[in-house]
Amino acid sequence: MEYHKRRPDLMIEVIRPDYNAKKFLPSNLVGRFSSTPYVMRDSRFSNALISYNFKEALDTIDGDFSMTLTVEKDSERRTWLDKLRIRDLVLISEFDRVQYAGYIDDIRLSAKMAGGGKPDRKILVKGGNFGKMLSSFKLVLDQFLFAGVDAQAEISSTKLMDKLAQIKEKDSGIASALEAIYKDYIELALEMGNVNPGGRGMKAILDYYVDYSSELSRDLKIKYAFAPTLYQVGENSILDIWRALVHPPLNELFGRWSPLLSVLQLVFREAPFDADKWRDLEKNIIPPILVKSYDVGKSDQEVFTFYASVLPGQPFDWKQAMAIDGASVIIDKEKWSKYGYRPLIVKNRYFNRDQLENFSDQEVPKIMKNISTKMKKWFAENDEFVSGTLEMMTIDPNEWRDSKYSGLENPRIGEKIGLLDGEFYVESSEHSWSYRSPMITKLSISRGYKYNPDGTLDRPIYGG
Repeated sequence: MEYHKRRPDLMIEVIRPDYNAKKFLPSNLVGRFSSTPYVMRDSRFSNALISYNFKEALDTIDGDFSMTLTVEKDSERRTWLDKLRIRDLVLISEFDRVQYAGYIDDIRLSAKMAGGGKPDRKILVKGGNFGKMLSSFKLVLDQFLFAGVDAQAEISSTKLMDKLAQIKEKDSGIASALEAIYKDYIELALEMGNVNPGGRGMKAILDYYVDYSSELSRDLKIKYAFAPTLYQVGENSILDIWRALVHPPLNELFGRWSPLLSVLQLVFREAPFDADKWRDLEKNIIPPILVKSYDVGKSDQEVFTFYASVLPGQPFDWKQAMAIDGASVIIDKEKWSKYGYRPLIVKNRYFNRDQLENFSDQEVPKIMKNISTKMKKWFAENDEFVSGTLEMMTIDPNEWRDSKYSGLENPRIGEKIGLLDGEFYVESSEHSWSYRSPMITKLSISRGYKYNPDGTLDRPIYGG
């Protein structure tokens, strides 16, 4: 049995911001595309939309979108190729909620010969979310670059470099550091914007659509002394600096859109694989009637037998791993006999070796071993976890208010879903629609297992 609406409720709005303005106002409408036919004689309202898709994923803060339009012409003989511009903003709504927001970075005309020798022409529009806009914001972090050129830029550059140098003490709050870096980084970018005013408009847009603080974990602390240089030589983005503090796979840094708040929330947290954190994840149980297809299974591709948290300059090969004394690593002896040397190694970049004298002989290995132990706890059952893809009808929350699925929402990355009598972690989410078809959501899911109510592992979904 398949469920979908005859005419799905969707709308795409294109807004043109003023990149020279200090304040962003989302009022300059360029175009509006809808699944409902327009009868108004307004060149901004169009039925030209053929398809769209947008995606978010845990492994990147960038979220891409694309849409395809017909080459219809308005009363002035203009197509959307004439009317749309690079860096116009795009808001995609499904069932009266904005589910994606971003900007255009590519517009092109595509043509090919179709059946009967007729040309098939389409307008292809692509772009990214505001995480991508943020990651494209780059500076050269060298305070000497601004010396004698721009006094305020020099002050801002020095202030940012001082902030980087301060984030080196053990037990410093990482979230507070991320916020402070953003504030000082943007301040420097704005001073450079005195020469290039475009920086001010971009910052105003980011402030309007991005939530930098509410989803940053306040519990995570720096566990060892950092070296003062958290930046790379040459060009840097704010994400380059942030990622230096994150240490995947121990922690996560990603962006996901909040339909309720209409902002892109930056999420920084420890990977939620301890029992209490898994228990507290937002969960949606997917009604079977919405499932179109799924393809899930087990694999040994991400099985690990050797877990190590190391300082820079400590590479391991399998011979060294066999002979190591175990001071800072964890070996899964049971799986080693089956799979051999399968390393998962986290390199703790920017460890300040100048402060080694402040640690006892046992303290650094203990810090490293605690991290190695946590990784084994999280990933030891990878050969029993079920992962794969799920394709489902996009959810209209209004249709599930008075049922056993009350509160059902479209699953977001970093949440979990209930499926096959187990629970899965959502790693990516892609929404799509095409003409005369329903709206579809495709999820990439992992860590499928049967869990106890307290979040601990119970038993495999199958084959256990």
